Amino acid sequence: ISGAGAPGSEVEILIDGQVVGKATVGADGKWSFEANAPDGEHEVVARAVHRLSSRSGAFVPVNCGAIPQHLVESELFGVKKGAYSGADRDRNGLVMAADHGTLFLDELGDLPEASQAAFLRVLQEHEVTPVGASAAAPVEFRLVAATHRDLAGYVADGRFRGDLLARVSGVMLRLPPLRDRVEDFGILIGALLERVAGAEAALLRLSVPAARTIFAYAWPFNVRELEKALEAAVVLAEDGRIEAKHLPESLRYAPGRASTGARPIGRGSTPAAASTEG
Repeated sequence: ISGAGAPGSEVEILIDGQVVGKATVGADGKWSFEANAPDGEHEVVARAVHRLSSRSGAFVPVNCGAIPQHLVESELFGVKKGAYSGADRDRNGLVMAADHGTLFLDELGDLPEASQAAFLRVLQEHEVTPVGASAAAPVEFRLVAATHRDLAGYVADGRFRGDLLARVSGVMLRLPPLRDRVEDFGILIGALLERVAGAEAALLRLSVPAARTIFAYAWPFNVRELEKALEAAVVLAEDGRIEAKHLPESLRYAPGRASTGARPIGRGSTPAAASTEG
């Protein structure tokens, strides 16, 4: 996780150093991210939280909005053989797959109302009952949840359980979109170039026009879009110098936010490293 602060400084404060570990322990191991950033940037943070933790289990991402409603409980909680036609074997669900690891529920606000009560019981009792089973199995995991929905408004409208919202609201993080974190571009570009170019990243430089193009673009798809743009530019760059012409046309010709004071960005800064406990 890389960043310098400004509008999103609370992200750095809560993730860097020991703050995350202390907050997680105080919240009984439950995390909740209130994310403004679209297109999965909150999953980048969730994966980093898991990777930097001491948890031995897997990171299991689940998009609540992508599972058909009639399959949500069987996918999350598992199925007992014979529970319904076609259930020819016992199958663990995604919750059990995250045992001793991290369960990331993306788009929590899209979890069907009928499944919210069942999931609330999992969080309260630390156990999961597969569909068709008569006995529950113990499970322990860290929960990270993300949503672009107004869950408080959903609760007021009766579309989301207030007790479930209270249960998952351990620590709230608001991730600002990339376009609002201009001061982070140097650190992010350095880290992403290192990821896409490896050891050759130290030899890469951005021209002034390329840097201005990056600063002026609105980045609707956030860090993932920036990474793909740099990945393409690295392939096309000559002699390690990235020019504006090497960037995707969507950056060069799309209207974006005006930039000021753009300058070449290279590997002069060391990406900030984030750490966590728990």
